[in-house]
Amino acid sequence: VGQLDAQKHEQVKGLVANGQLEFINAGWSMHDEAGPIYDDMIDNMMVGQQFIKDTFGVAPRVGW
Repeated sequence: VGQLDAQKHEQVKGLVANGQLEFINAGWSMHDEAGPIYDDMIDNMMVGQQFIKDTFGVAPRVGW
């Protein structure tokens, strides 16, 4: 999103709001790449999901 111009950013937010685009998992990165320790996996998910919530105003409903 940081690399999108304002118009495209609003288009993506609209798709998310309409349910046409959904974020699945929403971890900051894949768990096995970011941190193999249990606490790191949880932190990874929390950071990624918080970013989605702050940026798009929605919380991911699916994660693993």
